[in-house]
Amino acid sequence: MTVVATRVRYIFGVLSIVLLGVVSLLVVPPPSIQSPSILAFLGRLHPIAVHFPIVLVPTFTVYYLFIRQGKIKEFWSILKIGWLITIGSTVVAVCAGYLLYASGDYGGKLVQLHLQGSVLVAVLLLIGALLVFQSRTPRQINRVLAVLLAANVALVYTGHQGGSLTHGEGFLADALPRASEASLLNKPLNESGIYQDLVRPILEARCMSCHNENKTKGDLNLATYPLMKAGGKSGDSILVAGLPEESELYRRIVLPQTDDEVMPPTGKSRLKQVELDLIEWWISEGADQEMLYGAGPADSMLASQIERYVPNLRGAHIQRIRSRQEFRSLYTAFKEAVTPLGLDVRVDADSDSSLFAVSVQFPSSMQVNDNTIGALRPYASYISSLSLVGTEISDDAFFHIAAMENLQELYVPNTAVDGSGMVYLKELAQLELLNLSNTELANPYVFHIAALPHLSTLYIFNTEVEPSIEEALATYRADVDVRHEEGPFNIR
Repeated sequence: MTVVATRVRYIFGVLSIVLLGVVSLLVVPPPSIQSPSILAFLGRLHPIAVHFPIVLVPTFTVYYLFIRQGKIKEFWSILKIGWLITIGSTVVAVCAGYLLYASGDYGGKLVQLHLQGSVLVAVLLLIGALLVFQSRTPRQINRVLAVLLAANVALVYTGHQGGSLTHGEGFLADALPRASEASLLNKPLNESGIYQDLVRPILEARCMSCHNENKTKGDLNLATYPLMKAGGKSGDSILVAGLPEESELYRRIVLPQTDDEVMPPTGKSRLKQVELDLIEWWISEGADQEMLYGAGPADSMLASQIERYVPNLRGAHIQRIRSRQEFRSLYTAFKEAVTPLGLDVRVDADSDSSLFAVSVQFPSSMQVNDNTIGALRPYASYISSLSLVGTEISDDAFFHIAAMENLQELYVPNTAVDGSGMVYLKELAQLELLNLSNTELANPYVFHIAALPHLSTLYIFNTEVEPSIEEALATYRADVDVRHEEGPFNIR
């Protein structure tokens, strides 16, 4: 056996093992990775590594198209290096994404679809490499090209799912032409789908903030009709055709406000009576996804109520579409503003996707300081989580942070703050978590913390706070969980 043949067999073996390893990611449950840790760190490399295959796969495809057309020669050495770089970067990106998934920073159906798509891209590229190392006949080039074209399709699909995680579900689809607002408002009621045009907008407005692809309380996802019918963690459908009183969907929304099982929960807007009546009638008529409104309910009073209500319902639905588009525009402007400052921003899925989580870029050559935080003031009310770990901020930064009225989590460990600026934070009525570990937090300023009305978790590991002061704080604010550990450094 020649040396070349031996090397080809060796490469075949390695590629086959890598192929099996990549496919196994689909069936092996991700481990629970706590941050900070080296695995969590490697997971954070995913956004960096993923850009290599995004560029290399289309480039390689164009290269093969030129080879097939005979416009350039086939350079075997370039092909080998190119395939190794493309496959290597793809596998690294997939594995890093898997670790990021395991760290708990992301979850839900979109993450699973993104993982499946990325594995498919890697599998196709590995198959293409196996074909390349077999022979270099024109027929084999055609096969490799077909595999590369399929990999490009899979790459677009995977990128769409990844983009939806960051920008919100359907961020590509929302840019496509759709029915005009006027046609939606003027659609005849008798031609309207009861579920699609009437019931779904109600669920979207009242329920989907907690029961969507990324946030499925009780394992219930109302994003699509089949998922809604599948029900939640109980495994029972929440729709019983013809029986509203036995349908969990209807039973929950008509419970008294004082009931622990009422939906939406206490503190959120309840459904209007006409909305309750509409859902009850739809379920009574069979709760079918394709059912048209037609002549409407036999009850003329209910029919007239729905007829008066529909324009408002459609108008509110249109407003939500506008709001989503405006939010995405805001996200783009926010990201463009903070990226040059050494900060990163993403949509905070835990805030009903209406706020942003801001953190320090990694890696970054920019020094984040008090002036950097001051530059965030135009977007202050849209920030729910802020992570400034290891930055050069001082207590002066708290003056700017105090403008973030919707801030729920603040991480400032490993900074030079001593707490003197925390007097400004008393305005943060929503702040729940504060991490001051490894700072110069001093005794005189600890009781500024007591002024935070909703604070529930405080990290003060390796600070100068004396036990007597901590005991006094515990007496005054027994509802605050004071922890002597470094705590999380990353935003949720």
